[in-house]
Amino acid sequence: MTAALNIFIPLLTAHLLTDFVLQSDRSVRNKRNPLYFLLHILIAGLTSYLLLGQFLNWMIPVAVLFSHAVIDLLKLSLSPRWLSELTAFTIDQITHLASIFAIAYYATPHLDPQTPWWISADHPSLYLKALLLIAGFIASTSMASIIIKKILPHMLHSDSLLTPKQNGLPQGGHYIGYLERTLLFTFVMAGQLPAAGFLVAAKSIFRFNDIKGDQQEKSEYILVGTLLSFTTGILCSIAFQQLWTLLP
Repeated sequence: MTAALNIFIPLLTAHLLTDFVLQSDRSVRNKRNPLYFLLHILIAGLTSYLLLGQFLNWMIPVAVLFSHAVIDLLKLSLSPRWLSELTAFTIDQITHLASIFAIAYYATPHLDPQTPWWISADHPSLYLKALLLIAGFIASTSMASIIIKKILPHMLHSDSLLTPKQNGLPQGGHYIGYLERTLLFTFVMAGQLPAAGFLVAAKSIFRFNDIKGDQQEKSEYILVGTLLSFTTGILCSIAFQQLWTLLP
Protein backbone atom coordinates (compact mmCIF):
# COMPACT_ATOMS: atom_id res chain seq x y z
CA MET A 1 0.00 0.00 0.00
CA THR A 2 1.32 3.42 -0.90
CA ALA A 3 2.03 5.08 2.42
CA ALA A 4 0.81 8.50 1.29
CA LEU A 5 -2.68 7.09 0.64
CA ASN A 6 -3.01 6.41 4.38
CA ILE A 7 -3.12 10.18 4.78
CA PHE A 8 -4.46 11.39 1.45
CA ILE A 9 -7.69 9.36 1.34
CA PRO A 10 -8.87 10.25 4.88
CA LEU A 11 -8.05 13.93 4.31
CA LEU A 12 -9.81 13.92 0.93
CA THR A 13 -12.92 12.35 2.46
CA ALA A 14 -12.83 14.82 5.34
CA HIS A 15 -12.64 17.74 2.89
CA LEU A 16 -15.59 16.52 0.82
CA LEU A 17 -17.64 15.93 3.96
CA THR A 18 -16.76 19.40 5.26
CA ASP A 19 -17.50 21.34 2.09
CA PHE A 20 -20.42 19.40 0.62
CA VAL A 21 -22.21 17.56 3.42
CA LEU A 22 -21.60 19.26 6.76
CA GLN A 23 -21.79 22.79 5.33
CA SER A 24 -25.39 23.95 5.06
CA ASP A 25 -26.76 26.49 2.57
CA ARG A 26 -27.10 28.91 5.47
CA SER A 27 -23.42 28.50 6.32
CA VAL A 28 -22.45 29.17 2.71
CA ARG A 29 -24.55 32.34 2.60
CA ASN A 30 -23.04 33.57 5.88
CA LYS A 31 -19.45 32.53 5.13
CA ARG A 32 -18.26 36.12 5.67
CA ASN A 33 -19.62 36.03 9.20
CA PRO A 34 -16.63 35.25 11.47
CA LEU A 35 -18.63 32.79 13.59
CA TYR A 36 -19.81 30.75 10.60
CA PHE A 37 -16.36 30.88 9.07
CA LEU A 38 -14.68 29.72 12.28
CA LEU A 39 -17.20 26.88 12.69
CA HIS A 40 -16.55 25.71 9.14
CA ILE A 41 -12.78 25.72 9.65
CA LEU A 42 -13.07 23.85 12.95
CA ILE A 43 -15.22 21.21 11.28
CA ALA A 44 -12.55 20.81 8.60
CA GLY A 45 -9.88 20.21 11.22
CA LEU A 46 -12.03 17.92 13.36
CA THR A 47 -13.18 15.67 10.51
CA SER A 48 -9.57 15.37 9.33
CA TYR A 49 -8.43 14.46 12.85
CA LEU A 50 -11.14 11.81 13.31
CA LEU A 51 -10.90 10.17 9.90
CA LEU A 52 -7.10 10.14 9.87
CA GLY A 53 -7.03 8.21 13.13
CA GLN A 54 -3.65 9.67 14.10
CA PHE A 55 -4.90 10.66 17.54
CA LEU A 56 -1.40 11.40 18.87
CA ASN A 57 -0.46 13.36 15.76
CA TRP A 58 -2.22 16.73 15.84
CA MET A 59 0.09 18.48 13.37
CA ILE A 60 -1.64 17.10 10.28
CA PRO A 61 -5.16 18.27 11.28
CA VAL A 62 -3.72 21.65 12.23
CA ALA A 63 -2.06 21.90 8.82
CA VAL A 64 -5.41 21.07 7.19
CA LEU A 65 -7.22 23.62 9.34
CA PHE A 66 -4.70 26.36 8.54
CA SER A 67 -4.58 25.67 4.80
CA HIS A 68 -8.36 25.43 4.57
CA ALA A 69 -8.71 28.78 6.34
CA VAL A 70 -6.17 30.52 4.08
CA ILE A 71 -7.72 29.16 0.88
CA ASP A 72 -11.27 30.08 1.92
CA LEU A 73 -10.18 33.57 2.97
CA LEU A 74 -8.56 34.12 -0.42
CA LYS A 75 -11.71 32.93 -2.15
CA LEU A 76 -13.87 35.31 -0.11
CA SER A 77 -11.56 38.22 -0.85
CA LEU A 78 -11.43 37.59 -4.61
CA SER A 79 -15.02 36.57 -5.32
CA PRO A 80 -17.23 37.99 -6.72
CA ARG A 81 -15.35 41.27 -7.20
CA TRP A 82 -12.34 39.86 -9.04
CA LEU A 83 -13.41 36.33 -9.94
CA SER A 84 -16.71 34.86 -11.07
CA GLU A 85 -18.37 32.26 -8.85
CA LEU A 86 -17.45 29.46 -11.25
CA THR A 87 -13.79 30.49 -11.49
CA ALA A 88 -13.52 31.03 -7.74
CA PHE A 89 -15.12 27.66 -6.99
CA THR A 90 -12.85 25.84 -9.44
CA ILE A 91 -9.66 27.45 -8.13
CA ASP A 92 -10.83 26.89 -4.55
CA GLN A 93 -11.37 23.16 -4.99
CA ILE A 94 -8.19 22.60 -7.00
CA THR A 95 -6.18 24.45 -4.36
CA HIS A 96 -7.77 22.43 -1.56
CA LEU A 97 -6.94 19.21 -3.41
CA ALA A 98 -3.36 20.35 -4.00
CA SER A 99 -2.91 21.30 -0.33
CA ILE A 100 -4.24 17.92 0.81
CA PHE A 101 -1.86 16.15 -1.56
CA ALA A 102 1.06 18.25 -0.32
CA ILE A 103 0.22 17.58 3.32
CA ALA A 104 -0.05 13.84 2.66
CA TYR A 105 3.24 13.79 0.73
CA TYR A 106 5.30 15.69 3.29
CA ALA A 107 3.68 14.07 6.34
CA THR A 108 4.19 10.48 5.14
CA PRO A 109 7.74 10.11 6.55
CA HIS A 110 6.41 11.14 9.96
CA LEU A 111 3.47 8.71 9.92
CA ASP A 112 3.52 6.29 12.82
CA PRO A 113 2.11 3.04 11.38
CA GLN A 114 1.02 1.88 14.83
CA THR A 115 -0.98 4.98 15.69
CA PRO A 116 -4.08 4.88 13.45
CA TRP A 117 -6.85 2.86 15.09
CA TRP A 118 -7.68 1.09 11.83
CA ILE A 119 -4.14 -0.16 11.08
CA SER A 120 -4.37 -2.97 13.63
CA ALA A 121 -7.24 -4.62 11.76
CA ASP A 122 -6.61 -7.74 9.71
CA HIS A 123 -7.42 -5.85 6.52
CA PRO A 124 -6.49 -2.20 7.05
CA SER A 125 -7.19 -1.32 3.41
CA LEU A 126 -10.90 -1.96 3.99
CA TYR A 127 -11.09 1.28 5.96
CA LEU A 128 -9.47 3.25 3.16
CA LYS A 129 -11.77 1.62 0.60
CA ALA A 130 -14.82 2.52 2.67
CA LEU A 131 -13.65 6.13 2.87
CA LEU A 132 -12.97 6.14 -0.87
CA LEU A 133 -16.53 4.98 -1.59
CA ILE A 134 -17.93 7.69 0.68
CA ALA A 135 -15.75 10.34 -0.98
CA GLY A 136 -16.70 9.12 -4.43
CA PHE A 137 -20.43 9.29 -3.76
CA ILE A 138 -20.11 12.81 -2.35
CA ALA A 139 -18.06 13.97 -5.33
CA SER A 140 -20.44 12.36 -7.83
CA THR A 141 -23.59 13.79 -6.23
CA SER A 142 -23.27 16.90 -4.06
CA MET A 143 -20.08 18.34 -5.55
CA ALA A 144 -21.09 17.54 -9.14
CA SER A 145 -24.47 19.18 -8.58
CA ILE A 146 -22.82 22.44 -7.53
CA ILE A 147 -20.45 22.29 -10.50
CA ILE A 148 -23.34 21.84 -12.93
CA LYS A 149 -25.31 24.72 -11.40
CA LYS A 150 -22.32 27.03 -11.80
CA ILE A 151 -21.32 25.92 -15.30
CA LEU A 152 -24.72 25.75 -16.99
CA PRO A 153 -25.58 29.49 -17.05
CA HIS A 154 -22.10 30.29 -18.41
CA MET A 155 -22.35 27.75 -21.22
CA LEU A 156 -25.79 29.00 -22.26
CA HIS A 157 -24.89 32.67 -21.77
CA SER A 158 -28.04 32.97 -19.70
CA ASP A 159 -29.15 33.63 -16.17
CA SER A 160 -31.69 32.19 -13.77
CA LEU A 161 -34.51 34.11 -15.47
CA LEU A 162 -34.00 32.08 -18.62
CA THR A 163 -33.94 28.74 -16.84
CA PRO A 164 -36.92 26.63 -17.93
CA LYS A 165 -39.65 26.54 -15.34
CA GLN A 166 -40.08 23.31 -13.42
CA ASN A 167 -43.54 21.87 -14.07
CA GLY A 168 -42.95 18.51 -12.45
CA LEU A 169 -41.97 17.49 -8.95
CA PRO A 170 -40.24 20.15 -6.84
CA GLN A 171 -36.46 19.63 -7.18
CA GLY A 172 -37.22 16.66 -9.45
CA GLY A 173 -34.33 17.33 -11.83
CA HIS A 174 -32.00 17.80 -8.87
CA TYR A 175 -32.79 14.38 -7.42
CA ILE A 176 -32.76 12.69 -10.83
CA GLY A 177 -29.24 14.04 -11.33
CA TYR A 178 -28.17 12.68 -7.95
CA LEU A 179 -29.57 9.25 -8.74
CA GLU A 180 -28.12 8.99 -12.24
CA ARG A 181 -24.63 10.00 -11.11
CA THR A 182 -24.87 7.60 -8.17
CA LEU A 183 -25.72 4.79 -10.58
CA LEU A 184 -22.88 5.84 -12.89
CA PHE A 185 -20.44 5.80 -9.99
CA THR A 186 -21.69 2.39 -8.87
CA PHE A 187 -21.46 0.87 -12.36
CA VAL A 188 -17.97 2.25 -13.04
CA MET A 189 -16.61 1.18 -9.64
CA ALA A 190 -18.11 -2.28 -10.19
CA GLY A 191 -16.54 -2.50 -13.65
CA GLN A 192 -19.94 -2.63 -15.34
CA LEU A 193 -19.29 -0.14 -18.14
CA PRO A 194 -22.01 -1.62 -20.42
CA ALA A 195 -24.57 -0.89 -17.69
CA ALA A 196 -23.30 2.69 -17.48
CA GLY A 197 -23.69 3.00 -21.26
CA PHE A 198 -27.23 1.64 -21.03
CA LEU A 199 -28.07 4.27 -18.41
CA VAL A 200 -26.80 7.07 -20.66
CA ALA A 201 -28.81 5.72 -23.60
CA ALA A 202 -31.99 5.30 -21.53
CA LYS A 203 -31.77 8.83 -20.12
CA SER A 204 -31.25 10.22 -23.64
CA ILE A 205 -34.39 8.49 -24.89
CA PHE A 206 -36.50 9.86 -22.04
CA ARG A 207 -35.11 13.35 -22.61
CA PHE A 208 -35.96 13.24 -26.33
CA ASN A 209 -39.59 14.12 -25.72
CA ASP A 210 -38.55 17.16 -23.67
CA ILE A 211 -36.61 18.79 -26.50
CA LYS A 212 -39.23 18.67 -29.23
CA GLY A 213 -40.64 21.86 -30.65
CA ASP A 214 -39.21 25.30 -31.24
CA GLN A 215 -38.17 26.12 -27.67
CA GLN A 216 -34.47 26.43 -28.43
CA GLU A 217 -33.49 27.83 -25.03
CA LYS A 218 -35.23 25.04 -23.15
CA SER A 219 -33.83 22.40 -25.52
CA GLU A 220 -30.27 23.67 -25.05
CA TYR A 221 -30.74 23.82 -21.29
CA ILE A 222 -31.94 20.20 -21.15
CA LEU A 223 -29.26 18.85 -23.49
CA VAL A 224 -26.34 20.70 -21.90
CA GLY A 225 -27.57 19.91 -18.39
CA THR A 226 -27.90 16.21 -19.19
CA LEU A 227 -24.48 16.02 -20.84
CA LEU A 228 -22.88 17.91 -17.94
CA SER A 229 -24.44 15.51 -15.46
CA PHE A 230 -23.10 12.49 -17.33
CA THR A 231 -19.68 14.06 -17.90
CA THR A 232 -19.11 15.02 -14.27
CA GLY A 233 -20.45 11.68 -13.08
CA ILE A 234 -18.19 9.68 -15.39
CA LEU A 235 -15.07 11.78 -14.68
CA CYS A 236 -15.58 11.50 -10.90
CA SER A 237 -16.15 7.76 -11.19
CA ILE A 238 -13.01 7.20 -13.28
CA ALA A 239 -10.89 9.32 -10.92
CA PHE A 240 -11.96 7.35 -7.85
CA GLN A 241 -11.67 4.06 -9.70
CA GLN A 242 -8.02 4.90 -10.39
CA LEU A 243 -7.45 5.61 -6.71
CA TRP A 244 -9.19 2.33 -5.89
CA THR A 245 -6.71 0.39 -8.05
CA LEU A 246 -3.83 1.72 -5.95
CA LEU A 247 -5.20 -0.05 -2.87
CA PRO A 248 -4.45 -3.74 -2.25
